[in-house]
Amino acid sequence: MRLSPLIKWAVSLGTLSGAALMFGFFVFCATLPRADQALELTQAGADNRAIIVLTGGGGPRIEHGLALQNQGLADRVLITGVNPSTTKADLESIGDAETLDCCVDLGPWARSTRGNAAESRAWLDSHGYETALLVTSDFHLPRAMLELRHAAPDVELI
Repeated sequence: MRLSPLIKWAVSLGTLSGAALMFGFFVFCATLPRADQALELTQAGADNRAIIVLTGGGGPRIEHGLALQNQGLADRVLITGVNPSTTKADLESIGDAETLDCCVDLGPWARSTRGNAAESRAWLDSHGYETALLVTSDFHLPRAMLELRHAAPDVELI
């Protein structure tokens, strides 16, 4: 069976497009920040540092954020995008009640990544933080960093 030149061109274009998409995905995955790189950066340390945890999509984000704070990597934690009915008492199974009471704030207003960035910016400003360690899922991190850098260009994000 002989294919027309137009069909051959369409098939080769589809193959090329698929290969380009796969290549782009691998580049995206390879350039994702790694937790060990962030921890190396935090060892250099900034005295005025916060942790921002973006909720959503499941996973142990809140646990990781609280664990980083317990390691002394930040003074205070904002958990942004929590359900408005969530209280600190609801988090006592994953964090120390005393630490939750003194050093963790819940942000119930954000419903999107852009909302997380706006809520985080207001919180960072109100506490005077210059550096923030961002905790979210691997695949969400590039978008979250982009939105937060746009909302808070003067804040160093790790």
